[in-house]
Amino acid sequence: MKYCAQKWDIQKDEEVATIRPNGCKLDFSNSDEFESLFKGLLDEGYMRVLIDLRYVTFMDSCMLGILVDGYRKVAGTGEIGLCHVDDNIGNVLELTRLNEIFNIYKTLEDALLVAA
Repeated sequence: MKYCAQKWDIQKDEEVATIRPNGCKLDFSNSDEFESLFKGLLDEGYMRVLIDLRYVTFMDSCMLGILVDGYRKVAGTGEIGLCHVDDNIGNVLELTRLNEIFNIYKTLEDALLVAA
């Protein structure tokens, strides 16, 4: 079994915050830390949060639930965007129809070019 150390890169500008997990899994084992970071950004007033998944190959239902909770907070006024989505994660998003509520971008650069 592959072990993936989890660290987080957080970038903020005036309107957009980005979280880049630097481990390969987003699951129950790191959900509390992710939730704290993610909800902290929303509580700071960021209405556009991008999750850069370039290093992530697995995401469980716990993480999807955290993202949905964040979406509910910004629905109609902001955005939760996902970038660099792995095919496996993309399939899960399609099966759960979450691809209909999250904006999905090929790259972080593409997401940053779009005005929310």
